[in-house]
Amino acid sequence: MKDQTNFYLTIGKNIHELRTKRELTIEQFSNASGLDLNKSTMWGIENGRQRISIYQLFLISKNLNVSIESLLKGTENENPSPNFDLLEKSDTDKLEKL
Repeated sequence: MKDQTNFYLTIGKNIHELRTKRELTIEQFSNASGLDLNKSTMWGIENGRQRISIYQLFLISKNLNVSIESLLKGTENENPSPNFDLLEKSDTDKLEKL
């Protein structure tokens, strides 16, 4: 089972790769996505040092024009504890339609 540190590192790496593929600076991306986060916070997210809320993940996915699942790529092989509830596919579909 991956620990939380590796989980957030993987998400941050995915965000960074997609952002740089679109040739956006951290500032451009933060402003365009509606996150209104400063450069150091965005840097922390991309480097797995800053936890990210589901709403922030949603805004990032919308701005990058990708699914939330694509931002979670690489985290799916985890074995969550029995008390850990993951979003169902139908839940993420509803979020993406907003």
